[in-house]
Amino acid sequence: MRLAAAGGLILLGLAGCATMTQPDATTPTPSFSTLAVRRWELPNGLTILFRQDRGAPLVALEAAVKTGSATEGALLGTGVSHVVEHMLFKGTATRPVGAIEREIKSYGGQINGHTTHDTTGYTLTVHRDHFTDALTLLADALQHPSFDAEELTRELEVVFRELKLRRDDPDQYLADLIWAARYREHPYRHPIVGYEPLLKALTRRQVVDYYRTQYLPSRTVLAIVGDVEESVVREAVTREMGGWPRGLEPSLVAPMEPPPTAPRLVEETAAVAVAQLVLAFPSVAVTHPDLVALDTLARVLGEGRGSRLDLALREPGLVHDVASWNYTPRDPGLFAISAHLDPDKISEVQQRTQEVLAALQRQPVTPAELAAAKRAVIAQYLFGRQTVGAQAADLASNETLTGDPAFSRHYMDAVQGVTAEHVQRVARQYLAPGSAIHVILRPKGAGTAPVEAPAASAETAPIELITLSNGVRVLLREDPRHPIVTLRVTAFGGLLYETPATNGVSMLTARMLLRGTSSRSAQEVTEFVRSLGGELASMSGRNSVGVSMALLKDDLEAGLALLSDVWFHPAFPADEFLKEQRLLQAEIRQQDDDLFHWGTRRLSHALFGDHPYAMPAEGTQDSVAMLTVAEVAAYHRWLLVPRRLVVSVFGDIRKADVLPAMERTFGRSLPAAPATPTRPSVQPLTACRRVEGAWPRAEAIVLVGFVGMAVTDPDLPALDVLDSVLGGSGGRLFTEVRERKGLAYTVGSSAAAGPDPGSILLYAVTDPAQADAVAATLLQEAQRLRTSAVGAEELKTAQEAVVGAQSIRLQTNGALSLATGLDELFQVGWQRYRDYPAKVRAVTPADLRRVAERYLTPDRCVVFIGRPSASPRTTRERAGVSTGDAS
Repeated sequence: MRLAAAGGLILLGLAGCATMTQPDATTPTPSFSTLAVRRWELPNGLTILFRQDRGAPLVALEAAVKTGSATEGALLGTGVSHVVEHMLFKGTATRPVGAIEREIKSYGGQINGHTTHDTTGYTLTVHRDHFTDALTLLADALQHPSFDAEELTRELEVVFRELKLRRDDPDQYLADLIWAARYREHPYRHPIVGYEPLLKALTRRQVVDYYRTQYLPSRTVLAIVGDVEESVVREAVTREMGGWPRGLEPSLVAPMEPPPTAPRLVEETAAVAVAQLVLAFPSVAVTHPDLVALDTLARVLGEGRGSRLDLALREPGLVHDVASWNYTPRDPGLFAISAHLDPDKISEVQQRTQEVLAALQRQPVTPAELAAAKRAVIAQYLFGRQTVGAQAADLASNETLTGDPAFSRHYMDAVQGVTAEHVQRVARQYLAPGSAIHVILRPKGAGTAPVEAPAASAETAPIELITLSNGVRVLLREDPRHPIVTLRVTAFGGLLYETPATNGVSMLTARMLLRGTSSRSAQEVTEFVRSLGGELASMSGRNSVGVSMALLKDDLEAGLALLSDVWFHPAFPADEFLKEQRLLQAEIRQQDDDLFHWGTRRLSHALFGDHPYAMPAEGTQDSVAMLTVAEVAAYHRWLLVPRRLVVSVFGDIRKADVLPAMERTFGRSLPAAPATPTRPSVQPLTACRRVEGAWPRAEAIVLVGFVGMAVTDPDLPALDVLDSVLGGSGGRLFTEVRERKGLAYTVGSSAAAGPDPGSILLYAVTDPAQADAVAATLLQEAQRLRTSAVGAEELKTAQEAVVGAQSIRLQTNGALSLATGLDELFQVGWQRYRDYPAKVRAVTPADLRRVAERYLTPDRCVVFIGRPSASPRTTRERAGVSTGDAS
């Protein structure tokens, strides 16, 4: 079930988690009786959905309009729906251009919009104290957008930049190829963002007329979820939106898509590191009775490790990754299998894939496969709807596409009735070779081969720190809002303790933790993972390494036992090591297809010199190739020291039940601590260095980097506020670079802090001809913060944005367990998130100026500009008069 796709290539799958014993084949659907949905309509036809959720002091508002790229009528292909989405928050009759972004930022909220084939949505998430303010703002934007002519011109330039970015993004480009190959008559064949010639011809009058025709209360659903009373919602919605004129409903009928009469093949080349292959088939609409069986089939076939395609293709090394998915919009969608692979493997992978499909069509899925798939659907539903924003989006999507706000719940009930015979029937009916659509994207220069066609509140769910008998720290949080639990092991490690010779060892170790233990093979771990339908994942970053699990509460004890086994007793089998080493190398190659990753890797090298932060967290092709099993095993032994470990158990638990299990699983005696390796310190820059590089795409990236501060620095709250002043929607960089000068579509800032000083980054993606002007503007804005004080209103807006972002980011137990675990590891205390809002609000203009003067030093920075390969500039580095190789 894919209710909220935005036209991009969707590759969704669950990694699952494991248990000591097999669960029952039938899993009861979780009860949400305490989170009842209220539905009512205003006289003008506006539909309101409301669910009270007191899990966090937040409220989410989702306005979904029943119009998208497929409903554009005479303007089909212009992307006018997407243009209106861009313009809706760009001013109203009473709010000038830029005011909406500043206002929502002052509430500490987040605002966003998205356009799909069938709908256009607008999302606001704010603190509960600002609910009525946010509703007033949203109502004004929906009813009274000004479509300012000058702003429309600027925003169209932004959309043109977005079009070029899509052409440079392999996944987006491939998605456009897929939709065009799948549909010959239906409007889904057109890109959501439109075609550049048609977009250039679009006039303001056409945009306004389209808005007036489509944006009617009778075509709009407003979903509100959060910590607010129903009576308040009813009164506020009636006051703010009851006067919206009903209007005349447009008559829109999309042409029926004829069934394919023969296989279709689309094959193109692009500047990518590895090939991409998609095998797609016509599927059903979201309301079709075969939906649940097709979704179950997608789960069995290619979602997560241990799926049939994973075992047939990824495990033998034929592909780098593989997934299957069933996209079901309002009208019939598509079922697809997608993979990244080396070009010389395409024909073999196509043949093996057809063999896997034929086996499913000949023989029903096994009872274990079917039970695991059903459990996974329930777990996926729960994991994906923990935030108020996700719940509001789910309600709005259900209502707009199916007319039933409880569709997701009924969908889960229907999944329980799916049989093996049902799955086999839909495999035969829909995955027929004669209707297959083959889409292949090859790297340029690669040869082609023949291709055959009772709700707890945040305040009542405190965190408690407990130390086990062996010194391992445990964070517990009892939160019964959802019948799920998040388990996490976090250890000091990561890139911080690597050298150029061992770069990538932390990442490779983390991956190997999931590939078998002393008592379980990799396949057995994977089978247990799939039997629960949860999630098991490992992670490695700049400063830490760990493993996490998300599972249903009934599986807690078994999950703890497995997590302990994975962490303490990995076997590091040689065959699995070679597989993961090869896959990591393939991912490293793929990452250079991402402009931001490509640029920041080069910037970090120049910014951090000999410090480990100069290296990529995943390693390099050469360093990963040289790693051995012995080095991974030695690195793992270093991770087992109790003082370097924090274990988190958050969710629907009882402390009295968890503690004995924690002592059994994580309280064991651990080996003596190996010596902590020394590492070089971060050295301050002594000059402004300019680095340039060439990459094979149309856009340029501009990065300005400064050495930042450590997480223990008391000025960190001021730095976060400074970052908010600069970045984000409504920030200075957005306003100056994108809004006023129209120099870039993507622009912003970020500040990263770790145990060692991190980085402050200003960034933009722009036209190559504008790169130097963008770099100069970024530096000018940094200098302005050093020389002039931030005003009181701007300061308050930035502070509330930082506080609001933290509240939104830490809604889920998964996110909160990671943040608190890292803070405990980094010696700032797990309580930091509780104290942080007060510290942020205590920041003064003098603090900001002092931090800017200390860190945003134009004579001690790195400026990186990545230009298209065809640019006349050569790759070089400049620091004074010296030059050198930028790569």
